[in-house]
Amino acid sequence: TAKFVRFENIKIGFNKLLIVGLITSAYAFVQLSGNDFVQWSDHGSSVITTLGNSNFAGASMAIFLILNFGQIFIKSFSIYYRILAFIVSTMLLFAIFPTNARQALIILFFGLFLIMLAKIYEFNSKLGHLALLSGGISSILAVLGTLQVGPLTDLLYKPSISIRGYYWRAGLNMFKDHPLFGVGVDNYGSFFKEYRDPQYALNYGYGITSSNAHNVFIQNFATGGIFVGVLYVLLQILIMFRGFNLIKSNQGERRFIAVGIFVGWLSFQAQSFISIDNIGISIWGWILGGTVIGLSFNQSPE
Repeated sequence: TAKFVRFENIKIGFNKLLIVGLITSAYAFVQLSGNDFVQWSDHGSSVITTLGNSNFAGASMAIFLILNFGQIFIKSFSIYYRILAFIVSTMLLFAIFPTNARQALIILFFGLFLIMLAKIYEFNSKLGHLALLSGGISSILAVLGTLQVGPLTDLLYKPSISIRGYYWRAGLNMFKDHPLFGVGVDNYGSFFKEYRDPQYALNYGYGITSSNAHNVFIQNFATGGIFVGVLYVLLQILIMFRGFNLIKSNQGERRFIAVGIFVGWLSFQAQSFISIDNIGISIWGWILGGTVIGLSFNQSPE
């Protein structure tokens, strides 16, 4: 992606995002209607799309919505294309809520706010400062709400958030005891019972286990050690640095396209702090990160 994606051909990628968003949201409505043509082993009435889990489905659709929503404001795109982007964004929005995925709602608020903030700054910098302040306060309240603190607790807190603390601490303890090479890639589940907090078994049962730290960064350190963990962190820092440079070095429509892609990547990173590296979501983290780097090069891919 970094090698081939440039501003000159970014519309190809946007077209694919629109198609994926349309298919995903349409399939979500099929599941909601009870007419799913796939016999999933554990589905019930929840929306899981093709990712097998409502949280993964909600997070992926939130990322798709953010990326498609940004296309509505790109004036060089035809009015029909922008209307389609609006329709797909609306479909994704209504498909996300039945997943009941708190992480999806937080990602959605975060991403849409940053895109609208860019448009507000473009219109009036003073209004932009005011929006940034109010958004910052709201973000702090949202984070506190997920941690059972503040007025948004009833809206945002889920018991599954508390359980992640056990997963994170177990992963950090694995890295502490195996700092060079970790416990081995995909071996988190084999070591979880050894490193979990004793209170976990009392709360959730001795037979309940986990195969992932539910934090991509901790997972890499726990299973791959310091070399894998540090290189992954440095790679994300590189993408972030190139993203800020990309936005700073462009003007007008190109800057807004850069903001949309970068916000999509940031949204992926936000969910990676509380979720596993499910391949259906992780692929978009790599594609968006590569796109940020690719757009930051001035020369054409040729």
